[in-house]
Amino acid sequence: MRESGFDTTFRFGAFSGSTIDYAPVGLNSLLYRYALDLRAFARRLGYAAAARHWAAAAAARKRAINKYLWNSRLGLYTDYDFVTHKRSYYDFITTFYPLWAGAASKAQARAV
Repeated sequence: MRESGFDTTFRFGAFSGSTIDYAPVGLNSLLYRYALDLRAFARRLGYAAAARHWAAAAAARKRAINKYLWNSRLGLYTDYDFVTHKRSYYDFITTFYPLWAGAASKAQARAV
């Protein structure tokens, strides 16, 4: 998280001491988008097996984003602490990342 610039916020606990315990919205949205991009590259290059692999990886990531990071009570995407198995209630601009990446449904996008 150092390279993101988000490690100096209280988003990941006091003094960001729990950074490694979180599945962050931004990172997972980027990984989802990368999987879609790699699928597109593989298709264009004629690598059908690789395209299927990246399509499956993207679909799994999207399911995980919406299972663990979507907070229907708040209508926001929030980070998830996978050690305590709890969602964060820290609002952050990264709640918009899944919309940009295409991981959010229309209803989720409207809620955000």
